[in-house]
Amino acid sequence: MKKIYFALMTILITSLLVACGSNDGQKSDDSSGESADAQTENTENGNESTEDAETEESTTGQNNDDGANGSVSAQQSESDIVEYELQIDLINEEEFDYSYDSQDDEYKIEIGNGNSQDITGEQAKTDLEELRPFAHIDPDKPLNEMMEATLSRLNIDLANLSDYDLETTYKQGPQYSIEHQKSKGPGNGEILDFNLSVTQNNNDEWEYDYERSGKAVIEQPNGDVTEGAHEEIEKMLEKVNISSEQSFDEIKTSVLEQLEISENDIQEFELEVKYDNKEEIKLGYELDD
Repeated sequence: MKKIYFALMTILITSLLVACGSNDGQKSDDSSGESADAQTENTENGNESTEDAETEESTTGQNNDDGANGSVSAQQSESDIVEYELQIDLINEEEFDYSYDSQDDEYKIEIGNGNSQDITGEQAKTDLEELRPFAHIDPDKPLNEMMEATLSRLNIDLANLSDYDLETTYKQGPQYSIEHQKSKGPGNGEILDFNLSVTQNNNDEWEYDYERSGKAVIEQPNGDVTEGAHEEIEKMLEKVNISSEQSFDEIKTSVLEQLEISENDIQEFELEVKYDNKEEIKLGYELDD
């Protein structure tokens, strides 16, 4: 009887051991499967992260390229100035002339209202270098703000200003010029004279010569000349905003839009406007070949 009992116990224990071993194997297989699935998911996520990073890097690169290929004017700064001429006339007839030319190493300051004071050499160079940031023509800044900044640097009251004339040349860039004569009499700010000259990169030229009480002529690139064009020019002037409260680029863009000419296709731009209150605005832009 004892032999039979021990035999049965042996069979039972063996069966239990076999069953436990089978369950452990299944758990191991399930765990391995989960690990493999997790590894696959992580790999896929890693690939997605890599692709996102590459896409972002590509987009960033593209944006950098866009910045590098921006407009010529947007790339200029005071550090790019190689030459400038600044003349300021006050209502008391006092004059200030500043001449800076780093290419020819020539520097000169003239101040006077009868008794002229000249400064040259290293002293002039030092003073002109300090003034150079205020000779920078920022095409996106209103004209009056640029003039006020320059006068403030020179401790000149804007109320005493009569004429402001600045011409600035940049290294490997355009030459800008601004001339502004403050209003000196009564009037409504209506345009009396308007002169415009535009030269495109292909050498096509546009000329507008307008006097409200005189001639009004338009010369087109194809050689056509329209005289007595008062109505056409006056309609164009109604659509543009030319004032010292506008920036250089705002005025230039406004005018070129009426001519349907792209700003990127401009080699030279010259504008002169005279108002009935004796205010005058002159703008110049020339891109070196």
